[in-house]
Amino acid sequence: MRQALQAPQRQTHNHVISLPPPLGGWNTATVAADMDPRFAVSMTNLVPGPSTVALRKGYSASVTGFTSPVESLMAYRGLSASKLFAASGTSIYDASTAGAVGAAVVTATVNARFQHVVFGNAGAQYLMCANGGVHPWNYNGTVWAQTPAITGVTAANLIHVNAFKQRLFFIEKNTMLAWYLPVNAIGGAAASLDFASYTQLGGSLMAMGTWTMDGGSGIDDHAVWVTSEGEVLIYKGTDPSSASTWALVGVYRIGRPVGRRCLTKLGGDLAIITVDGVIPLSQVLATERVRSGTLSDRIREAVQLAYQKYGTVFGWQLQVFPPGGFILLNVPANDTTYGSEQFVMNLQTKAWCKFTGWDAQCFELFGDHLYFGSDTTTNKAWETFADNGLSITGSSLQAFSHFGARGRLKSFKLIRPVLYADTTINAGVGLGIDYDLNPSISTASFSALPTAATWDVSSWDTSYWKSPLQIQKAWQAVIGIGYTAAPAVEFQGNNAEIIWASTDVMVEAGERL
Repeated sequence: MRQALQAPQRQTHNHVISLPPPLGGWNTATVAADMDPRFAVSMTNLVPGPSTVALRKGYSASVTGFTSPVESLMAYRGLSASKLFAASGTSIYDASTAGAVGAAVVTATVNARFQHVVFGNAGAQYLMCANGGVHPWNYNGTVWAQTPAITGVTAANLIHVNAFKQRLFFIEKNTMLAWYLPVNAIGGAAASLDFASYTQLGGSLMAMGTWTMDGGSGIDDHAVWVTSEGEVLIYKGTDPSSASTWALVGVYRIGRPVGRRCLTKLGGDLAIITVDGVIPLSQVLATERVRSGTLSDRIREAVQLAYQKYGTVFGWQLQVFPPGGFILLNVPANDTTYGSEQFVMNLQTKAWCKFTGWDAQCFELFGDHLYFGSDTTTNKAWETFADNGLSITGSSLQAFSHFGARGRLKSFKLIRPVLYADTTINAGVGLGIDYDLNPSISTASFSALPTAATWDVSSWDTSYWKSPLQIQKAWQAVIGIGYTAAPAVEFQGNNAEIIWASTDVMVEAGERL
């Protein structure tokens, strides 16, 4: 009897493919089907570095008990002492030392939305601040004063202040007028600069900054004004009253600036928050208004969506934080469900991510530490691995990958993030199949740790000292069949350091169709 022929059995093989973490950071500019695996579709509270991705650090409350939101933080850096001041409601408070807020040092300020600069003359240092509601205030390291008075202008209308070439310059709100004082003066008769005839789009002056550039004969500072309609006026020279020592370099167009605090120094450059994204001034001179070449190109859609939702809300600000190696864009929100968030760029790699959990109204550097003001407190950030005692959750959906078998149907079976942590971490994992941007993720958990001791402060025998980082790489089952997949991960920690090194995926590829 002849034996029936049987179809040959197709052998299948499981392959483990290892993916690096998304060191390129958050990317909203590239379609999911064309995104490089080094990027992420979403990346929240996970900070991309040169070789690893880490859960961000947290914050602790510093000064508590404010009855109105803290809308301005102002650092005074004197010759022998430094102070941090917080503006809340219609008053200014000393926020230099942690604890309950004390009595106001300045009252009747009309509002708490100050612009400020530290200005030195004749061996003294002054914190100068203006808010468009009262005559500008100054602090000399000992006392606050509104003297000597600024005359020649309605001083209560001065809303912005900047120091340039040994002079103080102010902006008068809702006008095209800038005002400047004599050399080294903090008061006296102010002279005006009217920019109305130099602009074509109308509006009013929003901000002034100082830009350092090399013109070929050495580094020189330029005065920069930005209007509400997106025109940038650049001047060089020392004395605005003299045509021989003051000249217009040019007028350029950008997207409209977002917020009064739209400018910040970034090395020798100036970065500007606009409706098109965060633009370095050096790029403006090369191309004027374009949708490429901005610092925030990778997250352009996210910035524009945030502007559409919250563009008129107070609190937009750029803050450079060199010790942390990043610059952050504060995006304020007017809803209590989500609160403010920050778009954060690594200064070295230019990779972006997003922070949530910091409901910030304003930011400031004080003694190389990062502070932010919220509804009832000032907070010291980047000092702990918890958010004022609460756990931090980081999550990411990495770019979609064909896992080396484009056009072949695949079965995804197991996934394991490879982590370094100083406590036991059970990562939440999932897979986005064939461009599903909202995959289900398993529950993340962790072993809570007490707050770590501080060297030279805490008691050696009774304090908790952090353990060294240990590698953790536990497989977890996933179910997914498709042509592409994107690993989704979630980490939680409280006083725990977590570093994401790679992600392994076990996949079985079928035959080509």
